[in-house]
Amino acid sequence: GSVEQRALMQRAKAAGVELEVGAFTPLLSQFQFEGRAEELAATVSEMETRGLEQDKYVRRVLERPTEVVARMRTSKLARLLEKDSLAEAWALFDQLLGSGQAKSNQVSVMLAHACKGSVEQRALMQRAEAAGVELGAAAFTPLLTQLQVEGRAEELAATVSEMETRGLEQDKYVRRVLERPTEV
Repeated sequence: GSVEQRALMQRAKAAGVELEVGAFTPLLSQFQFEGRAEELAATVSEMETRGLEQDKYVRRVLERPTEVVARMRTSKLARLLEKDSLAEAWALFDQLLGSGQAKSNQVSVMLAHACKGSVEQRALMQRAEAAGVELGAAAFTPLLTQLQVEGRAEELAATVSEMETRGLEQDKYVRRVLERPTEV
């Protein structure tokens, strides 16, 4: 992560290595990925102070659309959870949540793969909303699935009603969950 990258750059500088613009590109990208906007801005400022001009690679990082960065983060969370790196996934998610960079799809991934039941899912949804994440239908899909698995028909109906109250339309994934037979 960025902490390790920054430490490596400091060791190189202490050893007398003159850092070129290319050394900063991965760090800028990592700061962006981790949602560390202040550190990103400080590093750009540091580069300017050193007289380092932004090359095409630095500009590409700085001009990366937020939607692309959000997809990268969601994919990384999914990969971490697939590898059973739960602590690392939570660390990344918490960093994104704390910096105001978490999105509904990332919440959805954590709900589906990092929570052990509807109570944990609900708590995470509340925590995400308290941090300013606007939850979309995708975030409700794992909760609806879990409520169905747990046989909580009343809570399932209340959650569907809550979605309607919020103005969230049932996407194909929500409809697929709701169309499943409740008893097997």
